[in-house]
Amino acid sequence: MKRYAIRHGYKEMGKKFEKGFTIWGEDSNPDTIWEGWSDRQAWKMIDRFHCEYKSGFADEYALEIYEADEDGEFIDGSDFELARERRNYWTADKETGTHIDRFDTYYEAVQAIAEYEKEDDGAVDFYDIVNDEHESIESPLEEVRKSKKMTVPQLAKLSGVNTQMIYKYEQGIKDIQKASVYTVCALADALVTNVRDIVDC
Repeated sequence: MKRYAIRHGYKEMGKKFEKGFTIWGEDSNPDTIWEGWSDRQAWKMIDRFHCEYKSGFADEYALEIYEADEDGEFIDGSDFELARERRNYWTADKETGTHIDRFDTYYEAVQAIAEYEKEDDGAVDFYDIVNDEHESIESPLEEVRKSKKMTVPQLAKLSGVNTQMIYKYEQGIKDIQKASVYTVCALADALVTNVRDIVDC
């Protein structure tokens, strides 16, 4: 079975170095940021990170693809796809598509949206995160919800899950993998889909 993982490597180096060295090079020891079975989610996840190279250091993220057994243990082969180099992430108004603020990382944009919510007295589903190509970066939950042509308030009513909590799961402010079984199943049932389709796994 194909298994996917996001690896992160950081290393102080000389002015000349080979890209990818911190991930698969000699003496490399990258951290694991994420692991899962979903091809679709793996490529969406790697798009949230970027590699950065400056004189003296390399900060790299890569998607590793390999064969694993049912328990996720490595069996054979590894292919790596380095994340793109530094890019921009923008918070945007969902209704107009207007960019609001620019950020270097996806997670900084997520935190900014949380702050917007506070200033708007808890208003939800008004903001989006887009990349340089103006593509919205959707979580599996948001992608499935939109495919069902359902709004966040409608999903909240059908599932019994708080509207703000759904929004936080969609934007990555809250980790849906840490949600209760009841919550995840309620969302999946309301969307008439499998739990795996809405969880980053």
